Amino acid sequence: MINKLLELLPKDKTCNFNYIINGILAPFQEELKNTHQELSWHGEDDVLTHTLMVLKELVNLDDYNNLSDIEKLTVFLAATFHDVGKIVCTKVIDGKIRSYNHGKVGARMVRNYFYKELGLGGNKELLNLREAVCLLIKYHSNPVYSAFDDDAERKILTIAANSELTPLFSIKLLSILSTADVLGRIGCEKEEQVEKINYFTLLANELGVYESYYRFSNCHTKFKFLNKETNFYNDTIYDSSKCEVILLAGLPGTGKDTYIKNNLSYLPVICLDDIRDEIKVKPGEDESKVIMIAKNRAKEFLRKNISFVWNATNVSNMTRNGLISLFHDYHASVKILYLETSYNECLLRNKSRTKEVPLKVIEKMLNSLVIPESFEAEIVEWVVV
Repeated sequence: MINKLLELLPKDKTCNFNYIINGILAPFQEELKNTHQELSWHGEDDVLTHTLMVLKELVNLDDYNNLSDIEKLTVFLAATFHDVGKIVCTKVIDGKIRSYNHGKVGARMVRNYFYKELGLGGNKELLNLREAVCLLIKYHSNPVYSAFDDDAERKILTIAANSELTPLFSIKLLSILSTADVLGRIGCEKEEQVEKINYFTLLANELGVYESYYRFSNCHTKFKFLNKETNFYNDTIYDSSKCEVILLAGLPGTGKDTYIKNNLSYLPVICLDDIRDEIKVKPGEDESKVIMIAKNRAKEFLRKNISFVWNATNVSNMTRNGLISLFHDYHASVKILYLETSYNECLLRNKSRTKEVPLKVIEKMLNSLVIPESFEAEIVEWVVV
């Protein structure tokens, strides 16, 4: 699949726009064409025109042309899809066209499309490429808007920390994408915005994370700093945790039960599926009672300083954050294991379950899936099963 995608890369700095629009971008092209932007910032008007202008600028940047082919592909895909979130986020507010959170929403949309339609999943190479693209899309505005922020260093270190999860993602590639995004438009203040990106890049270089991630003294310090619980990234904070919770995340049918059996059988498990069976709650129904029972069981383990596994889908970062906060209240450290298989394999495994999860429930979860990032817990790992 990657070799096929590499065919998208332009030859001699010339993009075949018809090939892109009628090929990989086809599912979004009409909506992008009909999504308008604030003319004071985007004199070119619609998002599709802006996207093509960005690609044209990208392939002419020296920094882009000095990349390896796989790095070029990563940035090129991110540039092609960087504004698809505007399709659903664009609104007129006080007479101005605004697209708040379009990077975050766009990353989810592209993840869904890449995973289901392009088959970018099922092995680590495809997972790394897909998620590097999604991270670039999510954060593509940050170099402009975070450069002179009071907390710029923390934001840079937080974003760069994801390089540990996928080596195809870096502040370097993010800065290249952001530069092309600024240049690929008709509007004012382009020089000022490029200057902000350059300053963002300078800070990343000074922190040593332009092409990598910061090595904190321990995982506890990393979590505390990235989550604003300390202001000193080069400090060492004593890890006072008394046990560890392994928080699984992944779509139904991924193989979480099998993974536990093969790798974590030495630990007690709180499984939401088992609790659903106990109290006769079907997938997709109100789970408030299921969650209450699971949390009460977790508290019993936590009070006794017993490590355990929390086995559930946990596809939402809000769900994970609430659980992690609970576990930390009891002085437990947290390891998030995001498990993934290919989309087709996921559906096949789901069908073989004793109680199959309805396809519409899986699709709903996939639409809201947010892959855990490095800052969410002391340890975060992505595992292909």
